[in-house]
Amino acid sequence: IHIQKTTTMAARKAFAGIFGLSFFHHCVFGITVKDFVKMRCSTNSSVETVMSWEGSVYAFWDQSQQDQLFTLTGMNIARCFQDETGMWYFTSRELMYYIDPLTGLPQSQWTNPYTNETTAVMHVANNPVQGPFGYSDDEMPSGTTITGLVSLISDINLFYPNPLYGNDSYIPYAPYEMYEGGEYFKYFTSQNALNDQNTDSVTSDTFFTWERTSQWLPWMAMGDQQGYLLYSCTGGAVDGINSLPSYMVTDITERLPLYEHAPDCLLDMADETSWTYFQHHFDAFLSNDEFPVPAPVETFPCSVIPVESV
Repeated sequence: IHIQKTTTMAARKAFAGIFGLSFFHHCVFGITVKDFVKMRCSTNSSVETVMSWEGSVYAFWDQSQQDQLFTLTGMNIARCFQDETGMWYFTSRELMYYIDPLTGLPQSQWTNPYTNETTAVMHVANNPVQGPFGYSDDEMPSGTTITGLVSLISDINLFYPNPLYGNDSYIPYAPYEMYEGGEYFKYFTSQNALNDQNTDSVTSDTFFTWERTSQWLPWMAMGDQQGYLLYSCTGGAVDGINSLPSYMVTDITERLPLYEHAPDCLLDMADETSWTYFQHHFDAFLSNDEFPVPAPVETFPCSVIPVESV
């Protein structure tokens, strides 16, 4: 988990929202930006961190029983680095697959149970997801310790212009003027691991939860029908690309080699989202192509480069 926001998604993920678990007995623990860099990636900019998550997507209708539509498997490959001023940046690429709960495999076609229309399933392929985190000693708004764990919680409510609005071609898919949704993150790591000043990363001791609400995805072709989606996932770091599910490894190796590595810098381009990806690959969607579409290795211009490269 972009369009016309005052800060980047990555910065919002790091700083925005309500922090702390009020329903636990807890004590305040001062988490700095450098601490969060260790939790999310590494202070060594040559190190790439692969995070993976699993969960489900549910459909919510007013006064109706919720429906599980898909299970999910996702990955993000990330790098953190500093520029010449000491500002920390996060840059990454990510994939997420909508899985048939019965077969456990990615779906290429989906018959919408509410409209009976069959559409191509547009899996997530976001290049990039990135932004500034802050300076090393900047304090995060809050942190808590719970039985030896440090927690960092960020609730991010989103309301911004829908990039598909105003184009008649997209009316059957996303006719609304504003995107409405939210992303809700909870990171947990060992306080003892984070206190170790000699380590570059504590991702092996970190796990997270991610919840997301949004309007119907454009490729679901729900038009202006009321209702929304809820994503509920948990995840953590894995050893590398080869630790991901076999179908994902095959896809990355054979069709999506761009996602084998994180960018080397902050790319000079906007974050990709499911809505902009739909816009960029609308013709492929109409042709029922396989998603994600092929992503060969490419070179993209940088807007910020690591200090080691300056």
